[in-house]
Amino acid sequence: MSERWRKLERLLRSLDPVVVDQGVMAADALGDPALFDHLLADVQVLRPKENLPPMPSRAREALALAVALPTLLPGPRFDGPGPDMPARQRALLGLLAVAPADSREAQRIRRVRRLWVYGHRGALDVAPLPRAFPALEQLVLATCSELENLDALGSLAALRELAFVDLRSVDTRGVELPPSCWTVGMAGCGVVHVEGLANVHRLAFHTNVTTQRIQLLRGVREMTFTETARVRIAHVHALSELAQLESLEIDEIDEYETLVPNQPWRRKAVPVEVFVKCPHLRALKITHARVENESLRALIGHPSLERLEIDAAYFRELPRETKRSLPFVLAL
Repeated sequence: MSERWRKLERLLRSLDPVVVDQGVMAADALGDPALFDHLLADVQVLRPKENLPPMPSRAREALALAVALPTLLPGPRFDGPGPDMPARQRALLGLLAVAPADSREAQRIRRVRRLWVYGHRGALDVAPLPRAFPALEQLVLATCSELENLDALGSLAALRELAFVDLRSVDTRGVELPPSCWTVGMAGCGVVHVEGLANVHRLAFHTNVTTQRIQLLRGVREMTFTETARVRIAHVHALSELAQLESLEIDEIDEYETLVPNQPWRRKAVPVEVFVKCPHLRALKITHARVENESLRALIGHPSLERLEIDAAYFRELPRETKRSLPFVLAL
């Protein structure tokens, strides 16, 4: 191995992201396939049977991830103690993004179509992913303190399903996903601000999510909330923009909040009356949560609602008149 290669390796193993980026640029300038084959030789893609992400099956189902996704095993060159891993990952993803087409090792790794990317509780730069993994169809971004350059996801032309897992916050403002991406899920993400996502048809929130704002989701047809900490159900104008929403499931929510102009209120019962503003809603399922009679009666005359499922305990509490007026209400 030449002295130039040794110096470049030292740059790539720095914990300073600026120095790491300099190392990636230096490797790109050299453009030597043999160099990239040397650096990436020990990097492996762990298949689901070899590495099951620590996520219960219910969570994967809620996020439309029916199977575990492969992950990267960085090998000794890009491995290290926990605090060092964000910098090591930055170097690895950067190299995969700039590797020449005739690097055999890079091509071996780039073929992956499904990937679980760990941020190792540090900042994760999304910018290299479209060049590092151009064939990605399913992607999970997990366990990082911050997502940088999230708008780069728009360049993943084949992406179909995207999930955010175990993040402090998620903010999709300004993010344009590719037209192929119809499903977005979030689990354990602290505060989320969901806006835009024009092509997304299915949106799922699972486990400890606190929704800060949900708006401008004109294409969403199916939405699921399960085991989340607090849901800001509506800024009311936001729900009116869910013009295509057809199916909504709410399960085990700790607290609901709606913000109506000049009438702020919060309660534990699900405020189903706000869904009058969703003209195409056909199915509404609410489990492990109270639904009050006056709230349900607001749905009388809803133009499209065909099925509303609530817990049997709360169904029994409803007056007979309400049950007759809402024949589509079913007990779970």
